[in-house]
Amino acid sequence: MNHLLEQKRQQVPYGDVWNKPFIYLGLTYCNAHLNKSFSKNLILALHILSDKLQNNLYVGDPLFDIYQGTSEVLMKSNGDVRSIVDEGQRRAVEKLNEYVINIEEGKKHVQCLGELDHQDKETIQTVLACHLFAPLLSDGKAFVDHTNGNFKVTSQEATNGDNDISRSRTESSVLEVNCPFCKQTSIKADNTNFGCEDLWHGTADIVIEGNNGSFREIVKIITEDVEEDEDGPESKRSKLMEEDNLEDIKPEIDNSVTTDLLETNIYVQVISQTILNSFLTVKLNKDCRNCFIPSFFVSSKNLYINFYNVEKDILLVQDQPMTIFDKNGHVDYWAILSVWMALNFEKFPCKFHGDDSKKSGFQNWLQKHGVLQKYKSDITSKLTSTKKPRHETSNSIVNPMRVAELFLKLIQDENIENK
Repeated sequence: MNHLLEQKRQQVPYGDVWNKPFIYLGLTYCNAHLNKSFSKNLILALHILSDKLQNNLYVGDPLFDIYQGTSEVLMKSNGDVRSIVDEGQRRAVEKLNEYVINIEEGKKHVQCLGELDHQDKETIQTVLACHLFAPLLSDGKAFVDHTNGNFKVTSQEATNGDNDISRSRTESSVLEVNCPFCKQTSIKADNTNFGCEDLWHGTADIVIEGNNGSFREIVKIITEDVEEDEDGPESKRSKLMEEDNLEDIKPEIDNSVTTDLLETNIYVQVISQTILNSFLTVKLNKDCRNCFIPSFFVSSKNLYINFYNVEKDILLVQDQPMTIFDKNGHVDYWAILSVWMALNFEKFPCKFHGDDSKKSGFQNWLQKHGVLQKYKSDITSKLTSTKKPRHETSNSIVNPMRVAELFLKLIQDENIENK
């Protein structure tokens, strides 16, 4: 059995499209039924559903399996873009070819991407949008969070309270920022807030949208590679109990997180944004309801692609990160191909169905707490304000007549004893 699992885990050494497996995650606990922002007090405890090999690797589905339709179009064309009949597919492949040629000739992109190490978040955000995501996108647009401190504000700001979305600027404000390195490539900046105003909500670092809402993807950026969370299991349990005081917290929560990555607060934000963005995509385009909708998690060095399927409630995450540059400093073309596949997924036939036995359980949790329909119908983009969390009170209701009866009984009992 292990031999067969190993074959699936390492099929052929074709770079990131084969040897960076995608594994299934399940839900142990979350507070998605409460009013929480991605950056504050959001809780999502996860566990890995995929099988584990003897060498501590997980059995996963490679990107070429997930994007079977895309890979078939590429192989059938055999390098001749003109042979691709579908106009949208042909335009997407042309974008990929153009990008690779620019990199090979050293004209653009590669120099700026090579400067990302040890840069601040705003710089990483701008450079990735300008030199990775936007140029590989065949249709639609990519834009960055307009709360970035490097942007010049030319319009009046809107103030909407003291929550973490209150910095949102007026929708009439169209901002643009240049790459800080080449000074020649620019990207739009806009409101990247999304979610439900009285449930989970927050800000994406980069948003990628297809024409007429055909699809939507988001990017979460960190300045340093993920490290183990400072909070150990005991402090995490304490935080859960202190914050929500709900009976759903299971004693085995300590053991529900099985990797260092799942222990980090930043990864909790990444996964929550991945799931909610998929709900929003499906609301905008019902044709995407059974698609594995991708989102990105990137640092200056590493890149993960994660997927959530709303119809199937399946959460797929990348077990090992990709790198834009290999250890010798050369561009990793397999990573570029992987990003391009994810950015243009809606152009190609979807043949990957996933393992229906490995549902995440996230929607069952939402259904249990009566908020599943709200996530399907009320989720929106470009939020400008959110409702303040209401003060939680006890669910017990005291009947004043019952209190009077009990008080009268106590008096009667006391009189009997005195006699």
